[in-house]
Amino acid sequence: MTALTAEEAQALVLRHGSVDEAARNSPMSVGAFRRFCRENGIAAIQRLASSADGVTSEAMLRQEVTELRRQVARLSKTAVRDERILEVVRETTTALKPRYAPRPKRKASKQTAQEGVLLWGDVHAAESITLDETGGLNAYSWDEMLARHDRILESLFSFRDHQTFPISHLHIAGLGDFLSGEIHDLAETNEKPMVEATLQFGVDAARWIERMVPEFESITLTGVSGNHPRTSLKPKTKNVAVTNFDWLALEIIAMQLAKYPSVHVTVPKSPYTTMDVLGTRFFLFHGDGVSSSALVRRVRELEKTFASLSPIHVWLCGHFHVAQMLEQGKIFVNGSVVGPNGFSLKTFGGGAPAQQTLLLVHPTRRITEVLPLDLQRGGS
Repeated sequence: MTALTAEEAQALVLRHGSVDEAARNSPMSVGAFRRFCRENGIAAIQRLASSADGVTSEAMLRQEVTELRRQVARLSKTAVRDERILEVVRETTTALKPRYAPRPKRKASKQTAQEGVLLWGDVHAAESITLDETGGLNAYSWDEMLARHDRILESLFSFRDHQTFPISHLHIAGLGDFLSGEIHDLAETNEKPMVEATLQFGVDAARWIERMVPEFESITLTGVSGNHPRTSLKPKTKNVAVTNFDWLALEIIAMQLAKYPSVHVTVPKSPYTTMDVLGTRFFLFHGDGVSSSALVRRVRELEKTFASLSPIHVWLCGHFHVAQMLEQGKIFVNGSVVGPNGFSLKTFGGGAPAQQTLLLVHPTRRITEVLPLDLQRGGS
């Protein structure tokens, strides 16, 4: 394949009037030329009237250059790069063929229906932990990660089945650090390299959510990125999401579940996002960049910052691996799926067992239940 510059490719498109015609007359293969044009924002431009109608060639060229500049201005480098990443994933990812139907709507109940909010995060997929390094406290592997996700489903379904009121809708608050990442020394024993772990986790997590489909009328997943899977050791303040493998894993989950009409996945490019449940507005963020002792102060600052958009009722974060409720139920910190590891033992002298949190939301009373879901069962 002979390489072309963006200027040469655009000149070919202008000369032949369309990308397809230019592709057939380029030294590159047709498919490669089309991809090159998409990646560089090159498209056919509507030509002006010919010089026979009184318009000079120079005026036509000036107009064409002007139109080109407008196109380039509309396509930022970031947008092009993000689309390129997702295009590669789309080409290799096939949406799951629906196997389940959502739970039918229940008959009217005297009890007020509530909705579940599952706090999900700090999975650290691919991290490997042995009983030896944790003094018998915890062992973790890819298989154990899947087993702990099974326990989440067991607890979730068991709790729902024992309530007198209906829980018809489930909202999953994805709080980041779904992957172990490669920027910390924990990565020395990772089971899988980052790209493989990202792709496999996206598929496994989608199949996990798929198993919830027949149990609820609808499922929403709203997720933010954490700090472990970012691509640089130093935290970024620009392109935070798209330089983070959590973002890509969430996008893969969305693609895998695209054919399920009852499942809705939202993947923001911001490190913060909101989620509405029965009139209660949740604010989601991972929690890195601030110490645990300063978390309440940070939430108060964020509350002032975002007050102009809409009032926030409840704040959800992960990162600290210890499930907590602060400020009388205004702030919830999630636990982790990974549990204690060598880092937590050496740095803090311990580590909370693997645990996630389920909240129940009432349309008028807001949060009515806070349920810790035990995942570790003795650390094995």
